[in-house]
Amino acid sequence: MPWQTTGNAGTNPATNFLGTTDAEPLIIRTESVERMRIREGGHVGIGTTSPNNQLVVADQASFGGDTKNTGTEPIEVQGAGAGVSFYDRSGGATGRWVIYSGRTGGAGTETLRFWSANDKAAITQAGHVGIGTTSPNNQLVITSQASFGGNTGNTGTEPIEVQGAGAGVSFYDRVGGATGRWVIYSDRTGGAGTETLRFWSLGDKVTITQAGNVSVTGNLSVSGVKNFVQDHPTDLTKEIVYTALEGGEAGTYIRGTAKLVNGKAMIELPEHFSLVTDQEGLTIHLTPRNEWLQLYVVELDTRQSVVREAQGKSGEFDYIIHGVRKGYKHYQVIRTKM
Repeated sequence: MPWQTTGNAGTNPATNFLGTTDAEPLIIRTESVERMRIREGGHVGIGTTSPNNQLVVADQASFGGDTKNTGTEPIEVQGAGAGVSFYDRSGGATGRWVIYSGRTGGAGTETLRFWSANDKAAITQAGHVGIGTTSPNNQLVITSQASFGGNTGNTGTEPIEVQGAGAGVSFYDRVGGATGRWVIYSDRTGGAGTETLRFWSLGDKVTITQAGNVSVTGNLSVSGVKNFVQDHPTDLTKEIVYTALEGGEAGTYIRGTAKLVNGKAMIELPEHFSLVTDQEGLTIHLTPRNEWLQLYVVELDTRQSVVREAQGKSGEFDYIIHGVRKGYKHYQVIRTKM
């Protein structure tokens, strides 16, 4: 039965059809130019003669009947009302949404939603991305668990788990140009077991080693107290908590015991004390041992101190020398809030 340009009647789909019966493609042309091809294997190509998938559009396509396609979009899906949707009916007649654009609040409220038994992700008109929420109020909002890196070790309790291999994982800031700069990164270039978390701003400012050691480059401000804690040596239910001494200066000190010989003692101070302590602002405290001694200071600087006894006696005494750390002589105790 030949196909009529005005339509055919009394057809049988089993025997009357538009197509081929041999291993050749069906080609549709206009103005003698091929526009669409259905290959012998069932692949459909629009704008291509060699489609390699169920549907291949090699030029531009617009779904929805609108004329807004500018000729630059490979595929443009258009809709009205609540938007456009990709719908999956594999779950039965009711089907389910897979991807849809919702604008139930009217024009200007468009949100692209990704769905699987419920809304899982959304991109708002403002460009905010939400995972686990359809109303993100920031660039990226994750209300459930996320794992970056492809690892399956996420236990389901971490809000965000960042995973990496080799040198670890990083947060990178490229505002400085193509080279960028590290902001937070985990370094284990020394191999497994050497992980160090680093916080960076033009140089490592804070590092935390796997052993829990913390290093800070710059000033450390604490609103509470600074403690060191160790287990009680005989009672496992208790611990010993010491609090750091605090004062209005960046202080240094050295202490020890010295001997007078014929009424004179020369105290040689360690090099490290002189390297970190300012020459100005030194004080010394002297405490005789075993007997009364009339001690006085003849000389005091960051390298040595000379002490004499008024009666020329020999003996022992304890000393403690306090200083101010170099560069902090004019430390401001009361200052304007930052």
